[in-house]
Amino acid sequence: MTLIYAHRGARLAAPENTEVAFQLAGELGADGIELDVRLTDYYVSEIHHDSHLAD
Repeated sequence: MTLIYAHRGARLAAPENTEVAFQLAGELGADGIELDVRLTDYYVSEIHHDSHLAD
């Protein structure tokens, strides 16, 4: 059985790593999504790809 995972959601149709992209990926038939979770300096998890942005 082949599973299809949407990389950061449906990132070609919506801004990546957003709720809209995740929802759209499901509507398009993705079996799962890959997302980036980072921990800020204040120990808050956030969904974001760029580790070089200030927390």
